[in-house]
Amino acid sequence: MSSEPPASVISVHVCAPPSDPNGSVGDDDPPNVGNGHGNGFANGSAGHAHHDHEHSPGRLDSAACEHCEKPLLPNPTRRVPADYTPKHLAERILSTRSALEGQRKHVTVLFVDVKGSMELADEIDAELLHDIMDRFFAVLSEGIHRFQGTINQFTGDGIMALFGAPIAHEDHAQRACYAALYLTDELRRYSAELKRSMGITFCVRMGINSGEVVVGSIGDDLRMDYTAQGHTVGLAARMEQLADPGTIYLSEDAERLVAGFFHLRDLGMFEIKGLRVPVRVHDLQGIGPLRSRLDRSHARGLTEFVGREEEMHVLETALDRAMKGNAQVVGVIAEAGIGKSRLCLEFAKRCRDRGIKVREAHAQAHGQLTPFLPVLEMLRTLFGIEPSEDPAEARKKIAGATLLLEPALVEGLPLLFDFLGVPDPDHDPIPLDPDARQRRLLGIITRLLHAKNRQERSVFLLEDLHWLDSSSELFLEKLVESIAGTQTMLLINFRPDYHAPWMNRSYYQQLPLLPLDEASASKFLQHLLGDHPSLRELPQTIHERCDGNPFFIEEVVQSLVDSGNLTGSRETYQLVTPVEHISVPQTVHSVLDARIDQLADSEKHVLQAAAIIGQHFSEDLLLRILQLSEVELTTSLQTLTRLEFIYECAIYPSAEFAFVHPLTQEVAYRCQLKEGRARVHGRVARALEEMYPDKHDELAALLAHHCEEAGQTLRAAHWHQIAAEWIGLRNVAEAYCHWRIVLALIGDSTDSPERVRYGLTARIWLLQLAWRLGFSQGEATRIYNRGVELAECAEDEPAQVVLNLLYAVFRGVSGDHDGQFRFALEAARLSDRLGTTGLSQASRLSMVSALLYRGRLNESLELCDSTSEIPDAESGQTYFSDSITHRAYLVGFRAILLSLTGHMEAGAAQIRHADDLARQTREPETRGYVHGLCVQHAVLTGDVEMAIEHGTLAAELAEETEIPLQLADGYLALGDAQLLAERWQDALESLHRTGEIIEARTNLSALKPRLLTSLAQAHLGVGDDARALYYAEEILSRTSNQDLRIFELNARLIMVRAMLDSHAREDADAIQSGLATVFDLVEKTNALAYRPTVHLLLAQIAQLADDPERRALQLGQAHRLYSEMGARGHARSIAVQLAYDQQLAQDEAS
Repeated sequence: MSSEPPASVISVHVCAPPSDPNGSVGDDDPPNVGNGHGNGFANGSAGHAHHDHEHSPGRLDSAACEHCEKPLLPNPTRRVPADYTPKHLAERILSTRSALEGQRKHVTVLFVDVKGSMELADEIDAELLHDIMDRFFAVLSEGIHRFQGTINQFTGDGIMALFGAPIAHEDHAQRACYAALYLTDELRRYSAELKRSMGITFCVRMGINSGEVVVGSIGDDLRMDYTAQGHTVGLAARMEQLADPGTIYLSEDAERLVAGFFHLRDLGMFEIKGLRVPVRVHDLQGIGPLRSRLDRSHARGLTEFVGREEEMHVLETALDRAMKGNAQVVGVIAEAGIGKSRLCLEFAKRCRDRGIKVREAHAQAHGQLTPFLPVLEMLRTLFGIEPSEDPAEARKKIAGATLLLEPALVEGLPLLFDFLGVPDPDHDPIPLDPDARQRRLLGIITRLLHAKNRQERSVFLLEDLHWLDSSSELFLEKLVESIAGTQTMLLINFRPDYHAPWMNRSYYQQLPLLPLDEASASKFLQHLLGDHPSLRELPQTIHERCDGNPFFIEEVVQSLVDSGNLTGSRETYQLVTPVEHISVPQTVHSVLDARIDQLADSEKHVLQAAAIIGQHFSEDLLLRILQLSEVELTTSLQTLTRLEFIYECAIYPSAEFAFVHPLTQEVAYRCQLKEGRARVHGRVARALEEMYPDKHDELAALLAHHCEEAGQTLRAAHWHQIAAEWIGLRNVAEAYCHWRIVLALIGDSTDSPERVRYGLTARIWLLQLAWRLGFSQGEATRIYNRGVELAECAEDEPAQVVLNLLYAVFRGVSGDHDGQFRFALEAARLSDRLGTTGLSQASRLSMVSALLYRGRLNESLELCDSTSEIPDAESGQTYFSDSITHRAYLVGFRAILLSLTGHMEAGAAQIRHADDLARQTREPETRGYVHGLCVQHAVLTGDVEMAIEHGTLAAELAEETEIPLQLADGYLALGDAQLLAERWQDALESLHRTGEIIEARTNLSALKPRLLTSLAQAHLGVGDDARALYYAEEILSRTSNQDLRIFELNARLIMVRAMLDSHAREDADAIQSGLATVFDLVEKTNALAYRPTVHLLLAQIAQLADDPERRALQLGQAHRLYSEMGARGHARSIAVQLAYDQQLAQDEAS
């Protein structure tokens, strides 16, 4: 099934009986629809959607349709839509057909079929059959048009009718059902007449489905070509063939749109030929209890009434004035779904609570061609007449109330009886022409209501005036006049396109109703959804999509329930499957489509073009893509603004507009065919390029979108590349999307230099994003391998250097430092041969990092020094970053290497220089990582203030970039700073955040040993020695096969300290062994910064042995080493400890 909202389809078809006596649809009984070959679900024009099973008049042989082998019936007259479409409908279709042609429409399709029609043809004379069928078609035509459906085709023995196309109706499915029920009644009477007069059995069956169709051309004869989407028409035909004589079967798609408005009987699941899954079928049995969307909300359970305090105050004030004898008319105006009816409902409840009589009437979308429907509803309420009431009893109520109110109206009772559907068999109304009858009725009704208003305080509520028929319009005008000077309030509501002359009266005021604000919408959604943790981001997503429209919100939530995204019930929903995109619900789509369809041709074209441009658009851009004069365009925009489709959001330097509601823009866009949209997208792209030659980088993403939708593949790839390069690393997630689209657009082809270049550039950039976004090893390797192939194809050696270099960085971040060194070495070899100094510098920088992680400090420092002598890259020499960025990292690594090898004074100068260079780049990523290096230097020197400052900045910049790797590194730097400051719990929180990021991505393994080291130290700080030992042992298990000597050294130190902290004297041998290993690792790695730590541990051993002299000696050694290295922070801490121990000794001595 299509994911888009379905159209509603009704079909009427007279056919021979199926071979299956139960009326099921089998392989030998194909529907009378489709291409005639197989299942009948293929797309095609209307002329091919049905086979005309016709003969020339009078011919009654047993020929069959050459396509579907159905027996043919005589069709007395070939009909075209212009012959049977009412004039008012024909005029509307023709006046708007240019805007209707080539559009997607959501409709309901009805098929009608005479059961046993071939047997009937065998039994009676051809001329008599002609007369019977002619009358049959007349009944069908009248019933379809009564509810503003259109008969798209006569099928020889029936019809196919559409509701919702070519003219859109928001209640197309309801109209189809009303029409089907009406036809059932009419045809039942006709069948009884035939049975009584001729003994002929005449049985009809019907089928209804809702789905999408594409409107094709509409001829002068009103014949409409269309293409069925999916199985829209075919399933309607299947429903008809399944139906028993005298029944109406609905598909599940149609049932969803009309449930509650009609009584339906669930017939269960049916296997349908041509469909892979069974379909639930329903039997339409009659009109249901619901009349409006508000009734449906009532049935589901009304949501909390929120955000309408100001509007309710306006209504209360008007009511108070009316109750003092100053009649008031208040018109609530708003778009569909904003809450007009709900506001009126809540106000009516308040009125009834105060003992004020409220009389209600509702205009119906399908009742615009039926005069006085709202007036009838109001009068029946006034007289207390029930729909099923006995006519005689109803006449007694009417007569009694009339005589009590206005005795002089007794002569008009026959006319009133007749109008209310309970005519007096003994007294016919005086014969009058239609106009005189209407004037007489209006006079009687107005006088009755005026008399009632003089007797009591009352509120009249008349809803949905935008659907009011012309006769009821006259009544409303008289009603407004009649209430003047009475204790009456008339409350009405309507949409922005409604206006009436009586609105100029002094006692009329208009009350605009706006969408719910964010706070009210949040409260509304809270009541609707609940507060389960799984819903965390969903309410905001729904609010942004629905823009405060309560009806849209409710329908979106219901669609998520129907689709299985949400489970549970009101206020207790849970999100069980992610919501990637919120589609426009069928009900909402129909409302918006119908409103758009009411626009004049020119306004509709402008709105559709604007929808293609986007949510926001300028008048200048529209003028360039539309063949309209400036005056014509301005007039259309003014009309659309007045009707509240769009609003003006800027006037300088040119007028700019935006859609009032985002869903209006989406519906206006999706109703257009892809081919037509593509042409306009192409014009928009060309116009944007011409209008903003200096802003191509900034507009690249927008240009890419329009070129892609226009089908201009290489042009779209070009603009996606420009957009991605312009974004760079400022938003890596967005850049990733653009590069992925570039690859999708060009495919794997190497048939042109352009495609090779786009593919190569995209893969180079994707490798830059690989370690930042957490690509898997397999994905990064595939990108690298294909990139190398393309680079060789393009004979682009610098690109091969870059690919090796970027892949080396990815391997390093993934924890494979051997692989990092190997690929970086290959990049360095190639770049040296090419003489590209920038790439040579960057390649060696990656090698420095690999050696540093493996604890080969001397080699790393030597390589760092030699790399520093390479000149910075000239402009344009490198594919990525810049020379300042490379230099900042290089100097930062040198600072750490110097500090680790005991030259902290020199390291301090280098780290300050690295920080200065990073600030010059103004790149959050570079600055963030260098801040992290500053923290590592501060930890080695014991500078708490410096560590906290740079750790905080590293975390803040990481949050700014939202790059997973930088977030993990930033929180880890902050955690290390907090450890140095002995803020143990803060450190644990920061480190756990790091852990969550690392665990979510397999390619950040290089950070895991650092994280485990810091976690172990944090747990030592809080006294959890067992946990510290656990982490230390995990570090050793990871470093045993990776030769990560610095991390092994740290793990050994932690294990010794943990054993000492737990006073485990029985572990003396293990402690000595651990210290011996630490000494050995310090010597092998030249990590002299750790020598003082060994003396501190020896001091702790001495303290446990109650040997103060030896303790003082070891502390003195640690102080001397730290002081010589330049680790002033650590030296100060030890000096304080020495002074404390000395004072303690003196106190004990005295």
